[in-house]
Amino acid sequence: MHVSNKMAFNLPDSFYHAIRSANVVALETNPETWQEDMSRYDISNSTYGTGGLLYGSYSAIPADYLGINTLKFYRYNRKIERALYSNPSAINNLLYRSYGNESSDFEEDTYLDMYIFQCGKKWGKKVTGVEDYGESMRLMAEAYKDAGKDKNKKERSYGDWDEAYSTDKLQEAYRRGNLDLLDTINKYNSFSAAFDEKFLYKRNEIQATSIDSIIRSGATLFVGVGAAHLPGDRGVIEMLRRMGYRLRPVKMGERASREKEQIDRIRVPVIFRTDSSEDGFYKVEIPGKFYKYGDDAALDQKQCADMANGSYYLVTRIMTNAWMWNHGPDDVHRVVDSLLYENVPGKIISKTAVTRNGYKGFDILNRTRRGDLQRYQIYITPFEIVFFKMSGNADYVKNGPEADRFFSSIRFKEYKNGNGSGPVKYSPPSGGFAVQLPHEPYIGNDGSWIYDAADKTNGVHYRVIRTDIHNFSFAGEDSFDLAMMEESFMASEFIDSQLYRRYLLHQGYPALESAYREKRSTVPHPLYYSGTTLL
Repeated sequence: MHVSNKMAFNLPDSFYHAIRSANVVALETNPETWQEDMSRYDISNSTYGTGGLLYGSYSAIPADYLGINTLKFYRYNRKIERALYSNPSAINNLLYRSYGNESSDFEEDTYLDMYIFQCGKKWGKKVTGVEDYGESMRLMAEAYKDAGKDKNKKERSYGDWDEAYSTDKLQEAYRRGNLDLLDTINKYNSFSAAFDEKFLYKRNEIQATSIDSIIRSGATLFVGVGAAHLPGDRGVIEMLRRMGYRLRPVKMGERASREKEQIDRIRVPVIFRTDSSEDGFYKVEIPGKFYKYGDDAALDQKQCADMANGSYYLVTRIMTNAWMWNHGPDDVHRVVDSLLYENVPGKIISKTAVTRNGYKGFDILNRTRRGDLQRYQIYITPFEIVFFKMSGNADYVKNGPEADRFFSSIRFKEYKNGNGSGPVKYSPPSGGFAVQLPHEPYIGNDGSWIYDAADKTNGVHYRVIRTDIHNFSFAGEDSFDLAMMEESFMASEFIDSQLYRRYLLHQGYPALESAYREKRSTVPHPLYYSGTTLL
C-alpha cells in the first residue's frame, strides 16, 4: 500500500470501476493535509543549525566554543552545486517514494496510497482519511514507548531467520490475496505485542469506526488501507462484519493498463496564491503554501507539493559571500553557468537568459533520466543566489499553464541606497547593536546572524556578524577570545596578509581592530567583542 513497487500496481478494471462509482475516496489519513500536518508536528529530516555558528562553513559547531571555523568563510561553488542537484527527501516521501538506482526501473511514478488519492481527485471525488493524523502520531509514539517497556518482546539474532516468513513469502501472499498467510507472517515477525496493540489493533478500531461513520452519512466509499490492517479477528474486515456489513473479496485479475494511461493524462486544476519569503525579498505564486523541510542546513529551502498532480515547487536560497572574493554579479553568473552541465539532473534541453527586477539569471529546461521534465529559473543578487524550480511527472511542467504562471510571477525587492534622506540606522528586532548602513541589510539565510549591505555608489560592502556564546565552563581572557576570532577569520581563503592589528576599548568593551590585504585588494575588517555577544 505504501510503496511504489510495481507489485502493488496490478490493478484490474474493478479497482477503477470502484473508485468511479464512489462519491468519497478515503485513505488512512488525508494527503491534502499532510504538508500542514508535517509542519505542525515538526517532522523534518534535519536540524537547522541550532546552537552553533554557521557562517561560511557547511555545518554548525556543536558547542559554544570559538574554533578555527567560527569566522572562516569558504568559496560558494559547492553550495551552488548542492542547490542545483538537491532532491529533498520530504518531497520524494510525499509524492514519489522512489528509491533510485536499479530499483527505479521497477517502480511506478508514485506509491499506491498517492495513486488512489490522485485517481479520486482527477475524477472529482471528495477525499478524506479514516484516521486523524495527530491521533496516529500519538499512537505511534505510545507504541514505541510501550515496546520499550515490554518485557516479553522478541529478541532475534541472524540465526533465527526463517525462510518461511521472509519478505519473499510476504510478497507471495500479497500477490495471491492470502490474508491469513499475511497475518501469520506479520505476527511471526512482530517484535512486541505491546507495540502491535497501539500501532496496529487500536488503529484498526479507529479505521473501522470511521468507515462505518462515512457510510452511515449516506456516502458510497472507496477506502484503501495497508494490508496489515485487514486480516485476523481484530482486523478491519472482521470488525466491519461484526457491525453488520457484508463483505466479499474481489480477486486481482488482469492489469488495466489502458485505464491507468487515461487517468495519468488528466490534470487537476489548481488555484494559485501569492507566497513570499519571511524577509519579503521575493514573492511568487504557487498552488498552495510553502513549507520548510530541509536535508541541508546550508540551503534555505521552501517546498510546495501539488499532491493531486504529482508535481512540486521549490525555492532555494544560498548566501554566496561573493564580495569577499571581489566577485560581482557578473562573476557569479559565470560561475553558475560553469556548474550547470554537471549538476542539473539529466540532460539540459534549453538554457536562456532572464532578468527580473534588475537581477540577471538563467531559465533552464531539463529532462531527468527517469524521463521527467524540470524547469529552473536562477537569479544572481548582490548577496545570494535564488533558485526557483518546478518538477513533475513526464511532461507536466511543459504541457500546461502551471509552470508559466509560477515563473512569470517571480518578483524581487531591490536593495536601494538610503531611505530618501541618507543612510539607514539599523538595529535588529532582538536588539544588541545599532549601526549605520547604506540600506536595510540583507540578513543571512544559513542559520547565522549575518547582516550585509553594499553602497552602490562606491562599491563598499558592510557586514555585521553576531552570535551569542553561552560558555559557562570557563572564562577566557578577552584578548584570548579576540585573538581566536582573528585566527579563524584569517584562515579564510580570500585573505592574503594582515596589514595591522590593535586592541582598543569600544564604548567600554574590549575590542580588536584589524585590517587585511585581500588576495586582489585591501579591505579593512574590524572585529569587536562585547560580553557574551560577538560583533
